[in-house]
Amino acid sequence: MKEKPVSPLKEQLEHLVESETQLFSHEATLGTGKGGQKVNKTSSTIQTTYDFSASSMLTEKQKEKIIAYLSTNATYRSKDMKLKVKTQEGREQLKNKQWWVRKIKELLHEILYEKPRRKLSAWELKKLKNQKPESLNDAQKQRLSSFKKMQNKKRAAKKKNKVAKMKQSQKKKSRGKRGFEE
Repeated sequence: MKEKPVSPLKEQLEHLVESETQLFSHEATLGTGKGGQKVNKTSSTIQTTYDFSASSMLTEKQKEKIIAYLSTNATYRSKDMKLKVKTQEGREQLKNKQWWVRKIKELLHEILYEKPRRKLSAWELKKLKNQKPESLNDAQKQRLSSFKKMQNKKRAAKKKNKVAKMKQSQKKKSRGKRGFEE
């Protein structure tokens, strides 16, 4: 069975958690929710804070994405704008310490993952081509130019194949003529 290729982002996050352990701080707090009286008495919940601004492995663009995410989502934001993850899945502190790694990787992947752009439909391309170049924004201009480049490559490949087929058919014709003359 083939293994699925790991995305570069997942590899980066794996390496980030392993190598930048000094940027993660952990604090045990009293839990809430299910678990009966034990949850209220013991500090089993682990609250992990990640100082991503001091990270050498994240690019400036990635840091800006995290800041933008934290500005709209207070659940994962600490008072000093650090990424905060709270794990209380288990009733034991040790299990919760193990789970924070998975949880922070999932959160960072959710924040930093960029969906691949879909291909433009024929109607969208026609609409873009008919607009004045001044009215297009940068993203639209970039998509239109990449589409035109792709079309030019396809035309060149078709032309190359056509020329190759013509040469091949001329060789066949010339072989046939030589055979009758002999």
